[in-house]
Amino acid sequence: MRAFYLLFIATLTLIIPSCSNGFNNNAFASTSSSFSSSEVKEHSYSEIEHLLIEIHEIFYQNQPDYYCYFYASWCAHCNSIKNEVIEYALLQENIFFLNEPTGVQFSDNAMEYSLGCSSTSCLFISGYPSLIEIKNNTVAYVSSDVQSILKKLY
Repeated sequence: MRAFYLLFIATLTLIIPSCSNGFNNNAFASTSSSFSSSEVKEHSYSEIEHLLIEIHEIFYQNQPDYYCYFYASWCAHCNSIKNEVIEYALLQENIFFLNEPTGVQFSDNAMEYSLGCSSTSCLFISGYPSLIEIKNNTVAYVSSDVQSILKKLY
C-alpha cells in the first residue's frame, strides 16, 4: 500500500506542474491574435473622446466600412476588454464609440433585427458591450459577446 501511495504522489508531482504551466489566465488570449495581454497597456476612455459619436451619427461617417462600439463605463464586461478595444482604436482609424447612447434599442435578437439595416430605427443591440460593423452604410455584423468582439477586431 505504501508503494502505491508513493507512486501516486510521484505521479501528481509530474502532472500538476504541467497543468499549471499550460493554463492561461487570460480568457481572451485565444481570440486576440495581434496582442498578448502583456503587450496591451492600461488605457482610459479619455484617449478616444475624439472618436465618440451620437446614435444619430452612426450611418453618417466618412468611411465606407467601420465599426461602432457601444459601451458603458460602469459595465464590467466593457471594462474587461477596454484596453484591447482602445488599443485597436488607437492603431486603426475605423472604429467609433458610443457611451450609453440615448435612443438605442435593445433586443435579444439584435443580429436578426439589425442585419441589413441602414437607419437607427431598425438598429438593435443586445446589451453592453456591443460591436456593430457598418459596410456601405448598412449593418453587416452585430455582437455583444466579449470574445466575439475581440475576435472580430483582431
